[in-house]
Amino acid sequence: EVPKSEFVALRNAMASTSAEADNMIKAIRSLYRFAIEIGHCSENPALSIARIHKPKGGAVAWNADDIAQYKKSHPPGTMAHLYHTLLMFTGCRIGDAIWLGRNQEVKREGQVWLKWQPRKTGSAIVEIPMLPPLFDATRAQVVQGPTYMLNEHGKPFKSSDTLRTRFARWCASAGLEGKSSHGIRKALAEILSEAE
Repeated sequence: EVPKSEFVALRNAMASTSAEADNMIKAIRSLYRFAIEIGHCSENPALSIARIHKPKGGAVAWNADDIAQYKKSHPPGTMAHLYHTLLMFTGCRIGDAIWLGRNQEVKREGQVWLKWQPRKTGSAIVEIPMLPPLFDATRAQVVQGPTYMLNEHGKPFKSSDTLRTRFARWCASAGLEGKSSHGIRKALAEILSEAE
């Protein structure tokens, strides 16, 4: 029996974390839907409460100059180069990049392919050929491990966040502050759409 105005006030009190405020209202809507379904109440006071979060536009796609500048700073044989190449030639998310490795390689008619099930719920299995730049980048590493991406101790990264932090440093050292892995995925999507 909470009035709509109370939920609006609660949302507004969380305005500094607007995405969380919107998620809270979304959860309340779901709770009331369930309560109506089982007969505990007859209306959903959170149904018409507007969202307050304004997206900032997301990651900025890399352009050809960004890619060239990054590659100049991080030549083949470096882990930084391998990571960039892995993203450009697979389009994988950072959550998959931390565990992809030779266990996901399969041979088809003499060609090495990558086959993996992305960790994001609902994603389809990915099967792509390893084009020469990616294959060469994976073989150029002095230290090989169970995953392609290894930290400075030759161990797999423990989480997406640790690799994200490392990538931010690689970008900064190349003079590309504020660039992200997701921006590379956006660039890849643009390149592929223009190639059709």
